[in-house]
Amino acid sequence: MQINPDYVEAYFNLGNVLAEQGRWAEAIGYFEQALQIQPDFANAHNNLGIELCKRGDFVEAIAHFEQAVQLNSDFVSAHNNLGKVFSTEGRVAEAIGQYEKVIQINPTNAEAHLSLAWLLVSGPDVTFYDGERAVELAEQAVRLVGQDTPSALDILATAYAQTGRYPEAVQAARRGINAAVKQGADTEGLRKRLAHYERKVLSRE
Repeated sequence: MQINPDYVEAYFNLGNVLAEQGRWAEAIGYFEQALQIQPDFANAHNNLGIELCKRGDFVEAIAHFEQAVQLNSDFVSAHNNLGKVFSTEGRVAEAIGQYEKVIQINPTNAEAHLSLAWLLVSGPDVTFYDGERAVELAEQAVRLVGQDTPSALDILATAYAQTGRYPEAVQAARRGINAAVKQGADTEGLRKRLAHYERKVLSRE
């Protein structure tokens, strides 16, 4: 940057390194400088949005994610990030739209499958609940990530329970617990939900 003050990739790369180190305030500054040099740098908009979320500035983050997808309509990461922020903000319909867009662009994107499935069975707005669609998405996600991913199995179990398929919910939850134990991960939440499924009731925990 000292040699060439307009070397946009240098600002962008330094921002990425600082972000990886958890120095998000500094990272924001470098991403902003990169965008001053090259306003149509979609990756810089996306990465700046990520760091702005860490600061709790969701409105500005959304603006940058939206700019990223305007510049590149097939930008999967930016669509996923928009989905996350919209979900956090309670804008469920918009979050669903973003995840559906990701799946349209990349049918093997497990993150979008799981995020969408969660919104359809455990999201903040019950008017969007769709257990059957959630089962379809979660089953596909488990196929994509493998049979030993606790979070995917947890969402699959919830989807089964939402549709009244409690024996399958119990089975998926137990698989999730076994996978979590092998990985040394926490199982408390899964065990609580399993207890509900074994009694054939929905879990709200």
